[in-house]
Amino acid sequence: MRYLVSKDAVYCVHCVLFGSAESKEKSFIAPISDWVNFSTYVKRHELSSSHNHNKTFSERFLGVATGKQESILSSISYSHKDYVARNRHILKKIIEVLLLCAKQNNAIRGHTEDKSNFMAILQAFSQDDEVLYNHLNNPNVKYRYTSPDIQNEILQICASQFFAILADECTDKSTKEQLSICLRYLCKERDSINIHEDFVCFVEADSTKGELLKFKEELNSNEFAKGEMDKRTKLRTLCETRWSSRADALHTFKSSFSVVVSSLEALQADGDEKASARLGAILRFDFIIALIITDHILSGTVALSNHLQSVKCDLLEAVKESKTVIQMFMNERANDNVWDTLYNTAPEMAAEFDIEPVVPRQVRRQQNRANYQMVDPKQYWKVSLYFVFLDHLIGELQSRLIDSEGRFLGELLLPSRLQDLSDLTTTAIYDAFSADLTDRQAYDQEIKRWRASNNKIHGMIIIMS
Repeated sequence: MRYLVSKDAVYCVHCVLFGSAESKEKSFIAPISDWVNFSTYVKRHELSSSHNHNKTFSERFLGVATGKQESILSSISYSHKDYVARNRHILKKIIEVLLLCAKQNNAIRGHTEDKSNFMAILQAFSQDDEVLYNHLNNPNVKYRYTSPDIQNEILQICASQFFAILADECTDKSTKEQLSICLRYLCKERDSINIHEDFVCFVEADSTKGELLKFKEELNSNEFAKGEMDKRTKLRTLCETRWSSRADALHTFKSSFSVVVSSLEALQADGDEKASARLGAILRFDFIIALIITDHILSGTVALSNHLQSVKCDLLEAVKESKTVIQMFMNERANDNVWDTLYNTAPEMAAEFDIEPVVPRQVRRQQNRANYQMVDPKQYWKVSLYFVFLDHLIGELQSRLIDSEGRFLGELLLPSRLQDLSDLTTTAIYDAFSADLTDRQAYDQEIKRWRASNNKIHGMIIIMS
């Protein structure tokens, strides 16, 4: 059944195409729109002999058209079958030679057709193929399927229509976005079809997203921002596993803040709803002061982060660096001049966008954040954000690294570090692992044996060298 929109009616496609005008059952040959009796007409039509007859004709027609069954002509004509099989065999050999030349990057045609690579190879193939030989050398053959036009058409048809372009992006050491391009395609090899993936090239990726294009336009017209970004031409994405990249990303964002705002305003004018939401989120004093404070504090942890994530990470050195960072933060926390300089940057940055320094609205009962009863923005953000962030970071460094220093001293038991093992560090190691080491005398004896064993090995190495 098919629905005819223009007439708001239904007809039977089998009966319309193969039905007879003289048929007694003419339902659904002419479109029916009697919806009240529609179900009755359908049931009667499905049981009619004329409908089933037409349906059989329709199914046979589709079977022949799609190659699922033979036509009457091919079924009764064996000579036709032989003729088709012969032509298919010849065409297959011609295709195989064309593909061979294409895969080997050989020129198909020469100065004359007889001296071309294609004909030379095809003639060579025909020496062991009687059907192909008769086809190429019989002067009465009208169509040989070897002309340049046929060659081009066959190659175009054989070109793979099932392929995909694989692209994977990553940032190299110079912070350029590199895009690897690969082709994934089907290739027939003997009697099977296999999937291949071939690398093509690396290209520097220039995103075509509107956000990036508008970032770039604004940056090119803002010389101050370009200088502040230290020759960077894009915002940095956060790396979930590399903490030093967060400090770099924040510094880049802060340095290019005016450019980001201009870009979002331009995108907002173009009707970008996401740009409107993002613009509203960053054009607030609480966002600006948080950006400045976070950028400043995280910049002090870059050296420690790089050390912790280096392949030559030494936990004892990391503890020393942590103590240095903590001392630096505590000095800054006690120095009002550091906060004054840091805070004064925020109003200057906010003034460019007509944003006034403010504090959050105060209420008597506050559940989602600390309720600091302060009116002065400078004092409020010092207590509620700057001190809180510093204290949290100091506490994390203390609990995660410094408190574990005793356990980290176990590195001194490595043969290459034994010369640094003293009575003081030996005791510190024992104290750190006291839950597992219940006999101090046995522990001291094992340390002596371990030292003696490694001194012996070290002496043998010296003698042999």
